[in-house]
Amino acid sequence: MYLLFLDTETSGLSPNSAQIIEIAGVVAKLDKVTLKLEIVDGFESLVALRGEMDDKITRITGITKEALLLAPSIFQVQEKWADFLSGYEDIKIVGHSIDFDISFMKNESWFLPSTSTIDTLDIAKIVYPDMNAVNLEYLIEQLHLNPTAHQIKSLQLSQELILNSHRALYDTICCLNLLSQSLSRISEMGLSQNFYDQFDSFLGIGLEYFSKEITTKNNRVRLAEVNHVGLDGRIIPIGIWSKIKLLGYSMIETKLNELLSKSYKKDYLLIMLQIFVINRLQLNNINNISYKIHTKNPKEIVFAELILGYLVTEKDSRNGFESLPIETFIPNIKVASEKSYQFGRFVTLVEIFLDIFIDKGDIRKEITIAMRKIISAYDFMLLALQPLYQRGEYTYNYTTLEPEEVVIQRKLVDFENLLISIKSFDLPHQGEVTHLVVKAIVSSLEKFFDDGVLQINPKNKLTFRYFGNQLYINKPIKYFNIQTHLDELMKKFPDLVFTTYLAESNLESLLELIGVRNKVQMSKVKFLNKNNNKFESIDNDVEFDEFIQNNIESAKKNKGINLILGGQNSTIRDSERVLIKNFSPKDYLLLGESGSLTKILSKMQNGFSGLVVVKIGDFGYLSRFISDYDLKEIWIVNPPYFNINNYWFEMAKRSDNKDRFMREIKRIYFEYQASMINQNAGLIVKYLRSYRT
Repeated sequence: MYLLFLDTETSGLSPNSAQIIEIAGVVAKLDKVTLKLEIVDGFESLVALRGEMDDKITRITGITKEALLLAPSIFQVQEKWADFLSGYEDIKIVGHSIDFDISFMKNESWFLPSTSTIDTLDIAKIVYPDMNAVNLEYLIEQLHLNPTAHQIKSLQLSQELILNSHRALYDTICCLNLLSQSLSRISEMGLSQNFYDQFDSFLGIGLEYFSKEITTKNNRVRLAEVNHVGLDGRIIPIGIWSKIKLLGYSMIETKLNELLSKSYKKDYLLIMLQIFVINRLQLNNINNISYKIHTKNPKEIVFAELILGYLVTEKDSRNGFESLPIETFIPNIKVASEKSYQFGRFVTLVEIFLDIFIDKGDIRKEITIAMRKIISAYDFMLLALQPLYQRGEYTYNYTTLEPEEVVIQRKLVDFENLLISIKSFDLPHQGEVTHLVVKAIVSSLEKFFDDGVLQINPKNKLTFRYFGNQLYINKPIKYFNIQTHLDELMKKFPDLVFTTYLAESNLESLLELIGVRNKVQMSKVKFLNKNNNKFESIDNDVEFDEFIQNNIESAKKNKGINLILGGQNSTIRDSERVLIKNFSPKDYLLLGESGSLTKILSKMQNGFSGLVVVKIGDFGYLSRFISDYDLKEIWIVNPPYFNINNYWFEMAKRSDNKDRFMREIKRIYFEYQASMINQNAGLIVKYLRSYRT
């Protein structure tokens, strides 16, 4: 069987406004028993630019506009491409996020020998839950997927083309190596037949050895007579299988096998297979590796939560919490002082419900209509709120309506009617998964009502917040008091231990400010910052270009990383302007310009030395892997943005000095952030208050 590994480089992200500027293809032969891939042919070419190209593309790929001026026209390359593939019929196309490449090729009428594709992004999500990310760049560095000398030689193409990362041919060979390693790893896990049957729906390569005869040393055995078969065709003897089952298989895997015996849409099946692999890896987890379910949208996240909730028994789950970081009261007081209605999650559950049932025709027409109206109303609400958002939050007060807010009020009335109508339906369900979805919908609905009365109606003062593609509608708790709230927590969790990154003097100041000094015993406080080091404050204004220059030179000289944590978005923008204008991409990693946070972390872990610029909130993620890279200096630049909640304003008014109260709250919160960074990094944090541009 032949596979075509395909990759393109493009002048932008949309096929409607950008074009292919480089294309590469590698044909490999797959042995479906050994799962070995052998390269048999290759193709690579630049394509002349017909429009504009962002300079960012050159910085990422190294492809210049000058090189594209000398490249052959698209028609010449398309003809050679068609000739290259003329001998291959019904070949499967393989790529990482292959739909992106296919969309460009279809838009430009390139020859495609098949409509059948394998996306190694989906394969990687299933096979590598121990990876923080599954983009190709990250996997290349983590799994060492770089082209081998043998592969380079077998292609008989320019070595320079192959060895440059972010080039089409290089990425194509890395994709081939990714599929090869993935198949090898999954075959060694010895998973159930149910798993392999479902996994093949993402491969579609026809696992013929599941039905053919295999010759063993002693006799010929038909696989139909054998209960368990490894992916690579090896028969696992029944006796050994029994021992494996006794040693490692858990009740969770039994439940998963039951769930996998049903049919699911591809997105949901992808989640199920990821959980299956995570469970197997957990059984042999010696080094306490953390695993991640790779999701791309709210539906997948919510579906994963439902399945995990079903698999984990009450005995295994933890109710409540054992410790409470007390300084987090400052930014999270608005969460504690409001009742939150997770409207986005409810609508996502409705979408999942329709996805599961709509093809089966198992829903009454009026239920389908009502649910579709809910989704439509939710989408309309997001559009109506968009221009009114301030820092991801908007407060609606029906007593003082602006013209735009009348639209929101009408939509809230629609929501009220729709929620009441859905609450009256008896929703159908079949099997465990659909039962979970229906149960979650009913549970969410109940939270919207109190004694049968809808709580998120147009007559209430409501706050709308939008986090991670999810809309939350919040209603103030009428008689909220932080002292009472803390009393209730301590009563509910008598063994509660308070944790803090603050020094004892700062903690006492905070407790005094929030009026709970007599409620928190110091003997029940765990101080997390053993170093107790102060941050170093730089008060004078500095020239930002010079500041960046000094940090890059310092990092290079010390062969390590200088980390700038931007307290505000303006720091990231100013850094981008200076870095792009004056420095090579090899000297810095910048959030956005150099990719996502996971891509930046991957480069940091692979010996990068230079300047890294991210947001202060990103440090928590980077600190989990801090031993993997060489950190020399840490700077906080610009005071971090901190939204003081109305509750604090009310407390400030009741204090002796309102302005001093607000300054003290902000100071303590900043010192908490600096102390947390200091403790995790083991470095004194330097603070640049302001700069000149």
